Amino acid sequence: MWRDINSEFFPGTLPRPFFRAWPTSVVERESNVTLKCGSPFQRAAFRLGKLNSTGSRQQLMSSSGKDAELLLTDLQPQDAGRYFCTYKTTASQGWSESEHLQLVVTGSLPKPSLSFTLDPKGHKVTLQCLIPYNGTEHIATALLKSGHSEPLQVKLRITPADLVLWTVTIQDTGNYSCVYYQWDFPYLGSFPSSRLEFRMKDEGP
Repeated sequence: MWRDINSEFFPGTLPRPFFRAWPTSVVERESNVTLKCGSPFQRAAFRLGKLNSTGSRQQLMSSSGKDAELLLTDLQPQDAGRYFCTYKTTASQGWSESEHLQLVVTGSLPKPSLSFTLDPKGHKVTLQCLIPYNGTEHIATALLKSGHSEPLQVKLRITPADLVLWTVTIQDTGNYSCVYYQWDFPYLGSFPSSRLEFRMKDEGP
């Protein structure tokens, strides 16, 4: 059961905890993800939670040790949003909070398309994410690469404009895709674009 912990949270002087989503923070609907929180201390008390639509903190779990994990299964659009973790030690006077982690659940908004152009000298590639206009506001666009748990780049936008550009070098070979999602509640995410693969070759990607 979630409960409001606003009244119990006091920023501490401890180092921020390590907080990440595994295997990635951008996940498909009905998949699973594990939220991992860690501290530099062997004995610590942890709380993992989520911000609700009003910005209040709601506790999802508590644990103790050097780290804590929360498994989220069969993810649905309502599971998307901003998560956080906090920890304290017996010697600390307050809780130290992680940076917020934005969990994106894809599959609620129309799919964007990803293409590329190569510069005349053949050293840089511009990736172009085309977002279909659908009336969605307050969106962010993320560039994804296979094998990376977090988006390579995120660009925030107030309203959708048609094209989002990123520049990478030809040494950054791999499989790329892009998604867009609402930065604020209800945090709906698009289907991912088709993957774009490029490899370093003499003649370019």
